[in-house]
Amino acid sequence: MPRSILYAGQPRACLLLFAVSWIRLGSEETMETDNNLNGAEEIGISENALRDLVNLFVDTTGHDLSALGAAMEGGNRTGARSLFHHIRGAAEVLCFDDIVSELAVLRKHWESGEEEKRKESMNRLESMVKEKRN
Repeated sequence: MPRSILYAGQPRACLLLFAVSWIRLGSEETMETDNNLNGAEEIGISENALRDLVNLFVDTTGHDLSALGAAMEGGNRTGARSLFHHIRGAAEVLCFDDIVSELAVLRKHWESGEEEKRKESMNRLESMVKEKRN
């Protein structure tokens, strides 16, 4: 199973993810987490807790992207699909729509065999994830 924010052995992070998911499903507004911490108050946690959650996402997603790159290059279609799904889910929970969109672009290029575009998309995705660090 891929290592990610949901499997990082961090009960506090899992609880926060649950809270974010629950609030997001019940709210018409989406939480703002793109390099600001306005969403912390919305879900009733401290800015530090939200910052920790976002930074955990950055750390684990960086590892997951490395594993995804290896799976795509190694022809491990099942592993790559699992990682695409896994990364997308974590990004959706935190309302990182830009990452979700770029991940879809990356998958399209990978599935169509567009190697150069796949590499460019992976580079953009890695940069986008790093920019989320608070």
